Amino acid sequence: MINNPSPKRNTHLVGKKRLKVRYLLLILMGFIVLCVSRPYNPPNTQFVEHEAPEAPAELVLPSQETKPVEPPVTVEEKRVRRGDTLYDILRAKGLSDSKILAISNRKVDGIGPSRLVVGKSYRLYIQDGQVTEYQYEPDDKRILRVLFGEDRSKCRADPL
Repeated sequence: MINNPSPKRNTHLVGKKRLKVRYLLLILMGFIVLCVSRPYNPPNTQFVEHEAPEAPAELVLPSQETKPVEPPVTVEEKRVRRGDTLYDILRAKGLSDSKILAISNRKVDGIGPSRLVVGKSYRLYIQDGQVTEYQYEPDDKRILRVLFGEDRSKCRADPL
C-alpha cells in the first residue's frame, strides 16, 4: 500500500496548483500584451539651448606665410608573386598605359624595369591617390627607382 497511494490522497492540492498556474499565465500574458501594444515613450525633457561663445578671429601676422599642406605619402611594400608583371602592378594603381610602356622599354645600368624576379620586394609611393615613385630591388646590390612626373618619368639605379 505504501507504493500505491489512494487516488483521493492530495486531491485538495491539485486544484489549487492549477489555479495558481492559470493566474500566473494570465498575468504574464497581460503583461506581454501591455508591453507590445504600448511602445515606450520617454518623458519629454526640455533642452535648454545655449549659445556658443564666438571664437576669437585668428590673427595672421604679416611675417607668417601660410603654406599649403601637402598630402601625406603612403608606402606600399610588397613582394613580387608568380605571374606579376610591371604592367599589372602599375595599372592597378591607375597609371596610364603610355607611362607604363615608356618605363618598361628602358634599361638602366643593365636593369630592365619590366624584368621582375619572384620573391624580390618593391615599393610604391602614393601621394594624393597617385603613384609618385616605384622602387624595385633586382639584386642585393642595387635598387631601381622610377620617379613619375606629370610630363615624363625618370629612371635611375642606386646602390644599396
